[in-house]
Amino acid sequence: MTISNLTISTIKSNHAVLQDKAFEITATMHEILLGNAPELKNLFSSNSYPAIMAHTLTAYSKHIDDINALKPLLNRIAEKYAAADIKIEYYLLVIDALINAMEVVLGDEIFNDELKKAWTEAYYNFAAVLILMKRKPRS
Repeated sequence: MTISNLTISTIKSNHAVLQDKAFEITATMHEILLGNAPELKNLFSSNSYPAIMAHTLTAYSKHIDDINALKPLLNRIAEKYAAADIKIEYYLLVIDALINAMEVVLGDEIFNDELKKAWTEAYYNFAAVLILMKRKPRS
């Protein structure tokens, strides 16, 4: 999976903003996700989920251009998602909830069209990597 250079530079240049608001974004995302898809409560009901997601988002925004730095994190997530039988459609629901949460928490001035486009591309790439890892046996 490749990400455009513009997306990489946009995400990295906004890393500090995301880091400052990461927990608020992921807590809001969690509320939106479970409000839109209550059937996912069993999979995403942990009180630690927003903190884990906040760590994941900040690590991804910091290392978006270095997948090797993210491999330990990606491996842990892929293993957990495989064990929980996370379906592809769940990734789409999470992406939608994350984008909505960023809009709510960051507001239009910070989360403008350029940043929204960049994070949408980045999230889809992240999900695609996890889906591929889930399907590929580890050696």
